[in-house]
Amino acid sequence: MLDVVGASILLVSLFPLMSLVALLIVLEDGMPFIFSQTRVGYKGNRFVAYKFRSMVRDADKLLVQVDDLSGKYLKTDKRITKIGSFIRRTSIDELPQLINVLRGEMSLVGPRPFAEYDAVNYPEDRLDKVLPGITGSWQVKGRRWVLDKSAIAKIDREYSEGYNFLWDLYIIFRTILYIVTLGNR
Repeated sequence: MLDVVGASILLVSLFPLMSLVALLIVLEDGMPFIFSQTRVGYKGNRFVAYKFRSMVRDADKLLVQVDDLSGKYLKTDKRITKIGSFIRRTSIDELPQLINVLRGEMSLVGPRPFAEYDAVNYPEDRLDKVLPGITGSWQVKGRRWVLDKSAIAKIDREYSEGYNFLWDLYIIFRTILYIVTLGNR
């Protein structure tokens, strides 16, 4: 119930912001302003997740900027646009996933749904008990460029084994705090 009510309220109240972000993306790098990608969700089900496009068009055809030693994504990926850098840092790029929440494919809080090609690096059992979420434990403990894949998998597993309503509220609070401070810690 929290997911449906929360996603509905957020979509309506954030519509002006989302419209502005869409316009800025189009002005900087053209259409499309939405990036869609097949993700691995609850119990291995595949679904199409939506995000605001934060990288140049056809970024998937360019070299991925990953530190080969740690497996961490680099914060300075050259494929990220100027507006993309801002919307990633503030998590605004995730807002279109509210549609995925309304469709029952995601939750507001839960482990991240990884792309099919990336999901092989993470244990699928982390999504056997809960839906993937827009935000989650590892987003508030450290972003993808701070944590390596094994740390993310461990945090996701801990969440899926012990999630509860109060922990979800805490994660939502921490996510809002992160956004309000524009990603500065």
